Amino acid sequence: MEIKKKIHKFVIFIISPGEYHYKNIVLSILGINLFRIIFHKLQEFIKNSFYFLFLNKRQTDKKLLDILEKDGLIMIPNFFKEKKFKTMERNCKKILDSLAWKKFRNNGGLIKTISIDEYSSGKEKREIFEIFTKNMIIKNLILEDMKVLFYWNPRVVLQEIYFPKGTKDLDDSVQILHSDRFVKHLKVFFYLNDQNEDNGAYVYAKKTHRYNLHRVFHEIEMDFRMSKNYLLRKHKLKTDKLHNSNYNEIRPFFQNILKVKPFSVNGKKNTLVVSNNIGFHARGKMLEKRRRIQIRIQYQYLTINIFKILFINVLNFFLKNFLKKKKILFN
Repeated sequence: MEIKKKIHKFVIFIISPGEYHYKNIVLSILGINLFRIIFHKLQEFIKNSFYFLFLNKRQTDKKLLDILEKDGLIMIPNFFKEKKFKTMERNCKKILDSLAWKKFRNNGGLIKTISIDEYSSGKEKREIFEIFTKNMIIKNLILEDMKVLFYWNPRVVLQEIYFPKGTKDLDDSVQILHSDRFVKHLKVFFYLNDQNEDNGAYVYAKKTHRYNLHRVFHEIEMDFRMSKNYLLRKHKLKTDKLHNSNYNEIRPFFQNILKVKPFSVNGKKNTLVVSNNIGFHARGKMLEKRRRIQIRIQYQYLTINIFKILFINVLNFFLKNFLKKKKILFN
């Protein structure tokens, strides 16, 4: 049994998207992230070349794709027709009503969240999953922008956050402007209620998804700072003032030189947002007695390299339903 667990752990390590930071001070001093960025850019060039040669025939909305590639973010209001949205809204409410509130962070907030995949049971869950995974506007944008060679359906996450009267939305590390990876990957947000600065609308800095020399220096500096602060926390020593839990705030020098200008991505319900999360982003703060209801879809699992993809396909061939059992791939 112990050997099985070790094999399982090793397989998950092999197939999962790589960590943003290794948090190893020695590797950081040696400039590990510079070599990782160079390797990734080389791999991206090869992948994109294959894509243009063999798969560049998808019917993607060119205007939307151009905006996404230029700004790193697009918003599409009134995404679904009214009748379809109302049906989806009812389904989401029914699912959320069946869930118990859980503690959100340590600041008095409450959360309901559920992951829905192709193996989920229940009519409402299946309908929500199919509405988003079969939508060709979303799918083609993801495939075209990320130049995807192999594709698996993602998980669809339904989430509601609420701050009761008398609570304050403070000290949440994801409210710090941050990037999720140093590689391009997309995330979809769908607004099930109106969202603005009062109820924690998504915050994004346009055009920060682009790479230049300053961004490379930021990634090297950030990697060193992550490793340093991780080491300090491990030995119960004080970290620097830009550190908060698992995130580090962008150094003001880089925020200025990279022209990081965040804005609140406000929108009415039935708005779809597609974001390139290599760009700097955050969760907006929520006022008391406010709630935020969203569908969220992560596509960072599509960033895995060709060797991992081949390994997964081999495993899936010999071990049926491998992807069903190894949901960590989609985290």
